[in-house]
Amino acid sequence: MSEFILTENDYAEIKAFTLDELKYGREEILDDLNAAIDENDVRPTLLLQETIEEIRTWLTAYDDEIAKRTIITTPECRGCKEGALNQLGHIGPNGCLEEPGADICPY
Repeated sequence: MSEFILTENDYAEIKAFTLDELKYGREEILDDLNAAIDENDVRPTLLLQETIEEIRTWLTAYDDEIAKRTIITTPECRGCKEGALNQLGHIGPNGCLEEPGADICPY
């Protein structure tokens, strides 16, 4: 069985999609993968196994691109800038951490 590799054009196509299009496409790829695996369980063939490998490669590429675009960054607070070593220096309205219990009593 040969290893399937995406081309530069394939990666360029993936990068051109919006995040919503990537997420929708990922769901479509998962549906195709599940259908191929189900078919392979009933009638396994070499071509079907290669198709599954190709679909998994596409899924990995989509997952990687989605992960790149959804990195969450927290702004640096005063405690971060000043190098505060305890959590108290990072809590509060100007901090990068929530007040303890803010989720219980948000008032």
